[in-house]
Amino acid sequence: MVLLAYKVSPEPTRTRVGIWRRIKSLGAVYLQSSVCIPACTSDHERQLKLLQNEIVQAGGIADVLETTALDKQQEVAIVRRFQQDREAQYREIPRQVQRLSRRPQTRDSDSQFQFCRTARERRRFKEA
Repeated sequence: MVLLAYKVSPEPTRTRVGIWRRIKSLGAVYLQSSVCIPACTSDHERQLKLLQNEIVQAGGIADVLETTALDKQQEVAIVRRFQQDREAQYREIPRQVQRLSRRPQTRDSDSQFQFCRTARERRRFKEA
């Protein structure tokens, strides 16, 4: 497992929120405030290094550490948290699709996502 521990200034909030969103986009679960374990993917090390650099450039502190759970029970609890987070995201998909499908369709260069009006909606739909 790889662990990310970081600290960023509370101001400006857009920087802190942007970093939090990037961490969540990596599928991370938080062990406590500013300490998280990103989902293990083929690209996670590179993504974590980029995120670490982003945090440092924003005036924060970030450490990426390789770690192991001390016992099987701890590991199982962490895996369960990953599963719960994904399940919550999957439960949200039908609600988002229903909400978005009620909107009038608009012309868009990305035709398969015509009903998504904003870039944020298109990105969330693609992630799902």
